[in-house]
Amino acid sequence: MMSPYVYEPACSPHLAGRLAGSYPEILKITGSIEELLERHTAVVVEGAGGILVPLNETETMLDLMKALGFPVVLVSRPSLGTINHTLLSIEVLRSAGLSLIGIVFNHLEDSVPGNEDIENDNPGIIARFGDVQVLGNIPYFTARDVKNGIWEDFDRNMPGLDSISEAVTD
Repeated sequence: MMSPYVYEPACSPHLAGRLAGSYPEILKITGSIEELLERHTAVVVEGAGGILVPLNETETMLDLMKALGFPVVLVSRPSLGTINHTLLSIEVLRSAGLSLIGIVFNHLEDSVPGNEDIENDNPGIIARFGDVQVLGNIPYFTARDVKNGIWEDFDRNMPGLDSISEAVTD
């Protein structure tokens, strides 16, 4: 089972659960992941919404992360406003005792004209102040880009792939 919960519409887990009449439960999620680990050498778990987003009425994604104890790859955006948000996320992860492998910057849209300096500077300043490795940058791309082979350059954009691979197979 890839995911024990699938909700519509796309919204925070607690709201989706409330609307569906069934909240996500950490024990059910961890049980599903344990089943996957019996069949696979590595399992990647994608969070929903952010570290402190409510999972249900009493628990957050952080509670799930702590229950799993997996090393974390933080995904952030490189755009205006990300420095404080990302450094706070790093602090929360470390305060919770979770192992942070590094950060991947995900470009959710084309660069806003005039913001190139910001998007080029933010990863470095976050790495320095957060004392964290930048694992790579995922560029913005469209469905057409995928058809045209954008993934052929993926390794160049993701120099930290080896760090991720090593952490998830340990």
